[in-house]
Amino acid sequence: MEIIDSHTHWGPSVTMGIEVTTAELLRQAEQGGVERIVIFPFPSQAIADEGINEQVLKEANRDQRFIPYYYIPDDLRPIPKEKGFYGGKWHWTRGVQDSSSNYQVLNDPRLKGFIEASEAIDLPIIFEEELAFTETFVRMTKTLKIICLLYTSP
Repeated sequence: MEIIDSHTHWGPSVTMGIEVTTAELLRQAEQGGVERIVIFPFPSQAIADEGINEQVLKEANRDQRFIPYYYIPDDLRPIPKEKGFYGGKWHWTRGVQDSSSNYQVLNDPRLKGFIEASEAIDLPIIFEEELAFTETFVRMTKTLKIICLLYTSP
């Protein structure tokens, strides 16, 4: 059975002041018996520099153990179809990172087009928002493949 790490940030993080390198991810994967690694940029880096998505792709092309995911920008551009991404990462879009969803995004006129384009591309999106936001978003879709990350209190 192949083990895939499905949630891994690669590269620099503006807010945390760290960089997760390829060597570090591969070292951790080897220690854990992980064969493939889904990678996407840290949110703060993706917001600061959209070019990080291209760097993720280049890194995945250098090492086939990496599975590149596209960080979906705040302007709701869908995953570029022909680039080679395996999916997308939606992360607290225009909200407070890791703590508060921005419900205004659900009324953004671009959201309908984003959903339609994403359904046509037919790639999964790892979705990280508050549960109520996530439930509302899911009801807006028809065939979008969404991987939900839900957090619960102990």
